[in-house]
Amino acid sequence: MTLFCSHQDRPHRPVGLNRSPIALPSRRMLTKQLRVFARRAMGRIGAGFKILHQAIVTAKTRRIQREQMFDEIPQQPMILGDKWDF
Repeated sequence: MTLFCSHQDRPHRPVGLNRSPIALPSRRMLTKQLRVFARRAMGRIGAGFKILHQAIVTAKTRRIQREQMFDEIPQQPMILGDKWDF
């Protein structure tokens, strides 16, 4: 095709209408895609909260275990005459 090619056989249209129409997704397809996106997002948010919950449970369990470990060690009496804490 050269620069001087004329398109006499084609009907003349306004500039914006020369292109072939682009197939736009239907409303049903858009809602389906939105549902899929929302489902994935909720799954990821739920997984994040599950990890956060497990971290909190682990931290509390470790704290309780440390407290029990220190409670099992006999403590020397602070005042003379007190009995040992067994």
